[in-house]
Amino acid sequence: MVAACNNKDNGFNPRTAKGADTQCVLGDLAVGTTVTGDLSAATACSYPTEYDSTITGLAVSYNFGGAAGKGYLFSMQSTWANQTTLIGGTSTAKSVLAYSDDGGVDQPTLFLVPPSNTGYSVRVGAYDSTRADSGAYSLRAQTCKVPLGTITDSVSHADNLGPGDCIVPQGDYAGNDSSYVHIYQIQFDSASTRQLTFIVGDSSLAFDFGGPGFDPYGYLYGSTATNYSGIMNGSGPITSSSPGIYTLVVGTTEFAPTSQPYTIIVGSETPAPSRVPVGTPFGHARVKATVKLHTLRRR
Repeated sequence: MVAACNNKDNGFNPRTAKGADTQCVLGDLAVGTTVTGDLSAATACSYPTEYDSTITGLAVSYNFGGAAGKGYLFSMQSTWANQTTLIGGTSTAKSVLAYSDDGGVDQPTLFLVPPSNTGYSVRVGAYDSTRADSGAYSLRAQTCKVPLGTITDSVSHADNLGPGDCIVPQGDYAGNDSSYVHIYQIQFDSASTRQLTFIVGDSSLAFDFGGPGFDPYGYLYGSTATNYSGIMNGSGPITSSSPGIYTLVVGTTEFAPTSQPYTIIVGSETPAPSRVPVGTPFGHARVKATVKLHTLRRR
């Protein structure tokens, strides 16, 4: 079963929506555009880092308007160790909704499926406080396919990944190459488990699952996450740490010019097992990383 979302805009204009940040805001970020800049002390604010609140780093912010039920992907690129953060809430009650960090030419990515028409702040920042002026960066926003509304019960869905879908420039899915991705939102009513099954066609897939919220990588404290690569056909458990909506990002492990057919089956909620069953989840897939509760992972 999937939950329908209300896409009535009620006068909402994503191009004029404002996020929670009111300082060091350099402009607006729109779907299909790339903004560029130079992170420097002259235009940036100092914020505590997500991995250690006692360390601060420079960051600037961009406004982004998100429409209810639509999927979005933000990707940043720089030649220096960076971090990207999605901020929700209001100017007086901000909340970190998603976070990602990487260094070198790797590109941190954030995923978002707004529950309502809302303005957000997307921050571009330095990973640490070692330099006052970090240098040039680019930040891009894309729309991503969300094949189903929020999954609330068992469901089976067939789809294709390939040209025309949103692209993770470089990340967990295809190693040193780009990857096509879809976003799914899965409701958990308690700390429980669902069985996830993939039936894949020509080449393998990968996935990141985590939350609650928009945290498939499990970067935020309090999140739990699981991810696998090299999936062909098989099943395995995904487990929540608390009630909420969790994010599942499914991606190709090859940046191929043809579409990759797949079927995904999400089972009903069952009590979380006290131990992991013997066997190999998702056939011969590889565990990329598993993030326990209250831990933080850097890719």
